Amino acid sequence: MTALSLEELTAIVNGGINGEGCEGVIAPMCGGCGCFRSSTVPIGQAVNEIGIIFVEEGDKKAEKILANLIATDSFMAPGAYFYLIQKRDAVSSETESLLKQFEEDPKNQMHVENIREKLAESAEETA
Repeated sequence: MTALSLEELTAIVNGGINGEGCEGVIAPMCGGCGCFRSSTVPIGQAVNEIGIIFVEEGDKKAEKILANLIATDSFMAPGAYFYLIQKRDAVSSETESLLKQFEEDPKNQMHVENIREKLAESAEETA
């Protein structure tokens, strides 16, 4: 994990922080490629770290950030879903509603199935 705070990770996820040599004009259009970063932290890594904070600490701010990725149909929504369902019994009713919507959306079926499968495999390995 990086030494970045939850606020810094959130800034990366919510629009990014241009890295060294990044052209500010193109940055908003290329967020998915991993070059839209703060120092060397790509958006995907920031989402993962926020997810870990949520899973390990139960941080409600982290939950809201992840839930917002699902609510806004972000390209990082599957990653947010991955972390939120690991602590599904601890999420707010608003987040639970978003999880259900995500699961019911046909375009997310492949993600939902793959994530559930990976979590089941992981549970078997640790049992």
